[in-house]
Amino acid sequence: MNSIAMLQALAFEPRRAFQALAEQPKSLFPLLAVVLCSAGLVLWYYQVVDLAWLTDRTIRGSAMAGRLTEAQIEAQVTAAGDHPGRAAVIAVIFTSLAVVLIRLCEAVYLLLAGKITNVQRSFGQWFALSCWTSLPSVLAAIPSAIVLLLSTTTQIDQSELQPLSLNALFFHRAFDQPGFSLLTSINLLHFLALYLAALGVRTWSGRSWTFSTVFVSLPWALIVGVWAFIALGRS
Repeated sequence: MNSIAMLQALAFEPRRAFQALAEQPKSLFPLLAVVLCSAGLVLWYYQVVDLAWLTDRTIRGSAMAGRLTEAQIEAQVTAAGDHPGRAAVIAVIFTSLAVVLIRLCEAVYLLLAGKITNVQRSFGQWFALSCWTSLPSVLAAIPSAIVLLLSTTTQIDQSELQPLSLNALFFHRAFDQPGFSLLTSINLLHFLALYLAALGVRTWSGRSWTFSTVFVSLPWALIVGVWAFIALGRS
């Protein structure tokens, strides 16, 4: 099954897609799609945003703000505004590497969890599953692109690029309120990705929905739980 056929099957016949993926674990197409989409969105954002404003806002909202003098903050803001191209290149490289690293880490987790729970698959198969089930992030880029396209100001906070986040849709926390970063980082399409991953594990293992959901959700739940604990501890 070629990549286009796999994409169609994932959308309309996901079980058949995962069965084909078990036989031929291809991962280059979805990995490149996510990397190019994520990097392209970041590059576009850095071409549009007022980088000096963004740098000032980021520094003052971080833990390091209390350790810097006003002159030091102003120096960093000026440097960022003077070299927007360099900042964009760094952001694109960091984003691309982060996408690949996350997929590798997830594949390693799935491999180890599979060995512990007797779901025996190769690293290549798990890596392919991780890459294909991350494709909903490409869909998440569409509303972000619409925000950039329709914006009438250059002072666009990164959180505004997440109109499908839990914070934008339900909680409406302000920038300086506890839980803002956590709730902004989680969007509805993350749950679609988790559903696809659980379906993939269920197809490969023949186990229950409960087992498959816990199997793929455990690291995500631990990260969110620790993040929530830290955020609430600061409130």
